[in-house]
Parts: sequence; structure tokens; C-alpha cells
Amino acid sequence: MGYLMSRSNSAARTIAFPSRPVARTNAPPVCTRHDELPGEIALLCIPNKSECASIPDGTRHVYARGETPDVVVLTEANSTELIANYLQPSVAAIVPVVDASGERGRERLWSYGCVDLRIEATNPFALTEALLIVKPMIDRVRALPQSVLMSTDPKRVLLARLAVRGRDMEPVRDPSFPETIVYPDASAVPDARALAEELVCLGLLERQFFDKLIACPRCDSARLSVRECCSACQSTDLIEEPVIHHLRCSTQAPEQDFRHGTTLICPKCRLYLEHFSVDYDQPGSVMLCRKCGYISTDPAVGFTCLDCQAEGSTEETGTSVVWRYRLTEAGLARVKGDTSMPTGASNHALDRLKAFVSREEAAERPFCVFASRLTPPAGVDRRLWEQTRALFGRLFQEVFTPETEIIDAVVGATPVFLALLAEDCKAEVERAIPDIRMDLERHLSARPRVNYAVFGPDELTRILGGQCQEGSRF
Repeated sequence: MGYLMSRSNSAARTIAFPSRPVARTNAPPVCTRHDELPGEIALLCIPNKSECASIPDGTRHVYARGETPDVVVLTEANSTELIANYLQPSVAAIVPVVDASGERGRERLWSYGCVDLRIEATNPFALTEALLIVKPMIDRVRALPQSVLMSTDPKRVLLARLAVRGRDMEPVRDPSFPETIVYPDASAVPDARALAEELVCLGLLERQFFDKLIACPRCDSARLSVRECCSACQSTDLIEEPVIHHLRCSTQAPEQDFRHGTTLICPKCRLYLEHFSVDYDQPGSVMLCRKCGYISTDPAVGFTCLDCQAEGSTEETGTSVVWRYRLTEAGLARVKGDTSMPTGASNHALDRLKAFVSREEAAERPFCVFASRLTPPAGVDRRLWEQTRALFGRLFQEVFTPETEIIDAVVGATPVFLALLAEDCKAEVERAIPDIRMDLERHLSARPRVNYAVFGPDELTRILGGQCQEGSRF
């Protein structure tokens, strides 16, 4: 998101967070732009026109397409898309961008997500202020290894972009998108959210909670109209009606049952109620449906999706957690060092399974693994499925002895539960499958399709060695 700057706040305030301490290393020094560039700041004005000819002292123009600028200055409105015509994608995503077009119209957050600072003019005074503000970013860009600055790996580019700006990858709310949440960094690094999730698995970014959204069960849109509705007919034409309690005969009913013009008459004993707290009181209120007349103390809560027009109870909706992503020390080290990115993440569940098999084989005792794989029943709503999966996981823990090691994993989108059974033979566990199935499934209201299997030592060795046959997979 851009920041609007005027002469009234011309103090040299930094919009980037302070640099993190540099991790000590014995690795040889790497080539950075500090070694190649003079002290003056290189500006790339887009579009390249005479409006940016008057630049501050200590700066120079960049005209050659092969030269990397320190700062990109946008001199016309809606020119962010032109950056790709001047710079290669990695440089365009990493180098700070100043919008000097002076346009202050209402723009979508997405349209200026790659802009770091907005100023009102391109005169030397305003540009000097802007350069003072982005100076920490310029220093960090110059400190980057050339291999990072020119990288073709989008994950590495995203890390470098966050490191240069000294901030998190944080979402913003934008109701023009069905998700109502966007990541502005995705305008500079496509698929930034998916890349961030991969970097989390690699330990180079960490998640931090931002918000939890309610999503439509049909189209996953978060643009929902949520309101109270009648539990009987689903109408939203509800009114709150006070409850009157006749102290003499103990009759309690909505006020409309007592009301006769301007007077109150008990519908049971027909006495007039004239004085509050002497003849009657009002212990509470109820919700009255004016369509069907149904009365309830707790109305239902329904929704209408503004995208697909689906309607229903909020109990049918799903939830999705929105994260902000923070650079870890390991991620910062990958940016500062001239080292390649890791190719894959460690599979914690697989590592635990390998350790169990190795331990039991070394002990030369029987062992096996009991596996359950869940598939949701057709038509089940997301929230009920999430509750069913969580309950199944708790029951799976309780079925086996407390010392049994349990692995709860997700393979693709399928929940898989493994019980690592030491000193148990495969044949004995297979005979117990009917009883285990009954203990696991009898408490579930939404019965999932569950596949059960028991794997012995030889099968586990083939699976872990990548030589398992079809039908022996989890």
C-alpha cells in the first residue's frame, strides 16, 4: 500500500521497519551492489519523460535497460504496469517504488500494491523528502547479492522484497474481491500467498494470525449478508416484543397479547393492568416473526451469499483463517547470503514414521501401523465436516493405549490417522478392526467413509523406500 506524503510531514521518517541484526557467518563475502554503484542514487523515471528532468543533487537518471536503479519513480497515473517494460521481474519486485504522479483519486488497493511511497509532485524538494524516507530500503537493496537481485525463483524474490522493506507480508481488506482479503504484495510477486505457504513449510516465513472469515459453503465467498431470521419459516421479518408478567395470576405473554388500544388487559383473568411493578413487570423480550407468528427467545442466524445468492443457516458455512507472514531469521539469512533455496520441506509425519520403524527394527520385536483414512460424505457442509474430523481424531487417540504414538496428517486434502503399534503383530490388529471401527464411528453424526488398513514391517519398509505397490499406499 502506498503512503501519502505532503510538505507538512517532511521530516525524514522511515516507513520501513528497522533492519534486523545480521547473522554472523564464516562464509566468504558475496558480491553486492555496494561494490558496483557510486554514492549517488540512480533513479528510473517511468515513463521516461522530461517531467522528471529536474532531480535532486546526488541523484542521476537511469536510461539503459540493463542498468538496475535504486528507486523507481512513477511520473504519471496508472503507470505501475509499465514497470515490467523497463525492468526484469525480480528487480521490479525488489526495488522500492515512489509514485510521484500526484493522483489522489479513489483507487483499489490492488492497483497500488507495488507502490511504497506516494508524493504529490516530482519537484526536487518532494523527491528529496521521498529519497530520505526510502533510504533504508535503498541501502538494503544495495546490500543484496546479485544472485538474489537477479533471481528467477519467485520464492526468493518474495523473501528479498519483504527483507528490503523490513515488514511482514500483510493482507488488507478489499470488498471488491469475493475473499474480501488481498495481499498487495501479489501485485509485484504473482501468487504471493501460495509462495508464502511454501516458504512457511521451508521455515523461511512464519504465520501470524490476522483474521478468521466466514465463507459461503457453495462458492467460498466471504461476501455474506448475515442476519437473524425466524427458526420456523426463515423469514427475516422479525420484531422484538416485550414480555409482560401479570403478577397476580402469573401469566406471561408477549405484550401484543395484553394490548388493547392504549390499555393492558390480562388475556387469562381479564383484569386491567395499570401500574408497573404493582400489577405487572417486564422480565424480558422475545422475537416475533410477523410472517408466521412464531415466537422464540433465540432466533436463528442465516446468511445470503452476495455472489452466488446461496441462502442458509450460518451453521452450514465454513471458516478460513487469514494469515500474515513474517520473515524468519533463516529466511533473512537466505536473502543476505549467496546460497540456493532449499528444494523441499521436511515431512514431519514421515520422519516420525521412519524413526518408529528404525527403532522397532533395531529392537528386533514385532510392530505394525494401523491407518485410518477419512473421506467426507457427499453433501456434508464444511463446518460439520471439520467438527467430525476433529471428533474422529480425539476418538482415535482414546481407542489405543495412552503410550501409543499417534500421527495426525493430511495427505493431499485427505485426513489420515496412524497408530504406531509396538509389539503388536499385524494379524492380531486386523482381527480387531471391526471392534475398532465400532468404537470410532458410533459417536459420529455425519458418518464419513473410512478406510482402515494395517501395515506390517515389510510393507512399511517398501512404503518408506518408495517401492510400495498400488494398494499398499496410505
